[in-house]
Amino acid sequence: MKVLEIKNILDEQQEQTLLRIEHNGFWITFWGLIALILVKLFLGTDISSLAGELIVFAIVDIYMGVSCIQNGIWDRHVSMKTSNIVIISAAAGIIIGGLIFIRTLFHHADILKKAFLMGTITALATFGLLFLVLITFRRIIRSRINSLNKAPDE
Repeated sequence: MKVLEIKNILDEQQEQTLLRIEHNGFWITFWGLIALILVKLFLGTDISSLAGELIVFAIVDIYMGVSCIQNGIWDRHVSMKTSNIVIISAAAGIIIGGLIFIRTLFHHADILKKAFLMGTITALATFGLLFLVLITFRRIIRSRINSLNKAPDE
């Protein structure tokens, strides 16, 4: 005997509506968390006071990455072309490098050269690391898609 039976009481249209609501809620939370972390970092908050936000962010990222890889899914709107990976990596590098430049300039207004150098190094490191991660994910996802598409031997 089941003590607690959970039954789906929604019809297909309600189920799709709920999935859209959950989708939007997730992305609002995700980008809100990123904004909160960046604002706190920009204002000079100590990294140890961001531990909670960073842990939640890391858990969500790991869950999404592993789930997408397991199911052989990359993205709904963007293909796995190398050019797209370069664009995504470059955009992330420019954004993170720019934020580091602005933060360094904000805290050390007299050292423009130092701020530019830190922003540039961070941008290049972000680009390189993200590019390698996305290329690796693409390889893993393609391998997973191939294994999911193979017909079982009869």
